[in-house]
Amino acid sequence: MLIYILNIWMSVVHNFFAIFDKYIRPKQKYQDFIKKFYYNYFKRTTMKKYTILTILLSVLSIVSFGQSEFEEKQQKRFDRYQRPSNPPSEVIIVPTPNYNSYFNPYYPNLYYNRYTPYNPYYGIPAVTPRMFGNTVVSMGILSTIGTDPSLPTFGMYGTLGSESVFFKLSYEGSRISGYEHYNNITLNDVYGWGDDSRGKFQRYSSLFLGIGGKATPTIYPFLGANFYQMEEDLVFFDEFKILSEDGEYSINGLDKNGLNVRGGIMFRKNNFEMETNLTLMNPARLGFGIGFNF
Repeated sequence: MLIYILNIWMSVVHNFFAIFDKYIRPKQKYQDFIKKFYYNYFKRTTMKKYTILTILLSVLSIVSFGQSEFEEKQQKRFDRYQRPSNPPSEVIIVPTPNYNSYFNPYYPNLYYNRYTPYNPYYGIPAVTPRMFGNTVVSMGILSTIGTDPSLPTFGMYGTLGSESVFFKLSYEGSRISGYEHYNNITLNDVYGWGDDSRGKFQRYSSLFLGIGGKATPTIYPFLGANFYQMEEDLVFFDEFKILSEDGEYSINGLDKNGLNVRGGIMFRKNNFEMETNLTLMNPARLGFGIGFNF
């Protein structure tokens, strides 16, 4: 409204000076004075007009901005309790964790065994549980005897496993022959020379591999396969004592290899253990062992 009144006023003044200049035609000095006054006033008025217009526009902008901010804040306050309407592509589904205060380390369920302040262990357990418990190793000596009392054997055994299951390995053998032995002499050679027979010498050796388990806290039965070898040497006497100093020597006889079954019971008490075993089938043997476990 103010700008409109100023425009009307400027139009009236401009028309007044135009009529005055055209019809009154004063003297030259008065004309110069009036023109000078007119143009200076017109320029100052124009400058004031634009200055006022700029101020009004600035005020209007501030008022408009203030109203927009005020309305936006009102809208935010109104929408605070409303459900946000996001497009489907922007909806983020956050699953609600299902905590379980019970943790079973032998069942690593990643969904139920979650972290809580009272259950710091979750997911796959840090230490994988042993399948058979603590590892137990034992070593000892053993001896067996067969139907021939001249063939006692001595050897060693060892076990590897746990407190409930173990594997057993042993080796044993009888004494070594003290006769001068000749692989290049046959029985025909001996008969041709007419040497007297002094009997035969036998040597027994075996390798056992088996498995055992815990029956009671102190009794551990075991069973396995026994690979054996029976070596037989024929002994003769040379009256010239060329083949040996005392005249006795041996040649190859009949050797026998085979497989039989051996079973037994091991008794354990703390770190001490002892065993008794029985080898079935030909040749049958009975054994005894003693050792330590750790």
